[in-house]
This record gives sequence, structure tokens and C-alpha cells, in this order.
Amino acid sequence: HDVCLQNLGVVLAMDRAGVVGQDGPTHHGVFDLSFLRILPNMTIMAPSDENELRSALKTAVDLNSPAAIRYPRGECAGVKIEKGFKKWNIGKGRLMTKLGKDANILAIGNRVYPAIEAAKILKDKGFSVGVADMRFLKPLDSELIKDAFAKSEKLITVEDNAVSGGFGSSVLENLNANKMKADVLTLGIGDYYVEQGKPEELYESIGISAEKIAESALNWLS
Repeated sequence: HDVCLQNLGVVLAMDRAGVVGQDGPTHHGVFDLSFLRILPNMTIMAPSDENELRSALKTAVDLNSPAAIRYPRGECAGVKIEKGFKKWNIGKGRLMTKLGKDANILAIGNRVYPAIEAAKILKDKGFSVGVADMRFLKPLDSELIKDAFAKSEKLITVEDNAVSGGFGSSVLENLNANKMKADVLTLGIGDYYVEQGKPEELYESIGISAEKIAESALNWLS
């Protein structure tokens, strides 16, 4: 609160974001997107892989105002590390696939790659579904949301955070503010504490593994 009130150039590097496995319900970092986004002057980033994390850190350090970066514990995505550091345009996401005509998935953080896998599963079922990596929770990329809505009025949000007040809620607020009457499916963690377990098992039980995202989307689209 005091950092944001004074608009100080402080970077909050939040490890153990989202589900952290065997540490149990006391250690899952699944509420930060919800409580941090209400603070004025705060910029919030959720990189999708280790290479993106480097860019997010460079962006945050150069910002000279409050910034939060969340990243999970555990194995990396295994992407190729680029040379040097790239600075992001604040509040701008990126398309990971072409936008789909049946639905589009807006994903953030480590749920981006499972969302891509889910889109592939849905393609095999005959559905055209695109995927966007939003990168930023705050500020949101309104233009990317508008582009996705223009292609399909069905949107799916996926996050490794509580659905209440989190990324999906933020997207819904954005759609309402811009008078876009979209049909939205929000996937994330419900109003409960996540128990102990291997991350892949927990993502499956929560419903945000690639297979479960595809299953929920298929039921919803059908």
C-alpha cells in the first residue's frame, strides 16, 4: 500500500505463484492477482515461461513505479533462452495462435502453454479456438480483448489464481466497460483451499490442465 501510494520504483518478485504442489494449502500462491490489482499505480505481470520471466524483470526494473511479477515454483517450460533482455510494451499481450472463429482463450502465466495444448485438442474435435498470452493483468490489453471478441463473442479465461477477483474477473469488467456483450467461461481456482499434491495432479483436479481446459471448453461450446 505504501509503495503504491508513493508510486515508488519497487519490484515485487513473487515466487511460488499459483499451485506449488507438496507444500500444501498454506503455501499455494493463488490469491495475489486478486488482491494486488485493486492497488492504484500497480503494474502486474505474469510471464508464461523462463524466457518471458527475464523480459518481465527487465520491464519491471526499468518502469520505476510499483510492479509485481508472479512466477511458479518447479520446472521451467524448457523454451530457448534468447540473448539479451527485451523490454515489453506496458499492458500489451501477444497472440500465440491465430484467433479462432468458435472461441478464443485468454490465458495468463503458466496456463498459457496448457491453453495452447487445449486448443489443439479442440481443433481435433472440429473447433477453431485461438490463444492469447495476456502477459499483464494490470493494465489489461484492451485491444487484444477487442480483437478476440471481434473474431468470436465466446471467450475463455484461464488462470492459476482464484477466479474471484482475479484475471477472469478483470476481463469481465473490461468487457462490460467497453460494452462488449461476450459469452465468457472463466476457469481457475474456486472458493476453496487447494490441498497437497503433485502440481500436475492438482491442475487436473482444479480443472486447469490442458485436458480439463479442453473438456470444459468442449462442454461449454457444445
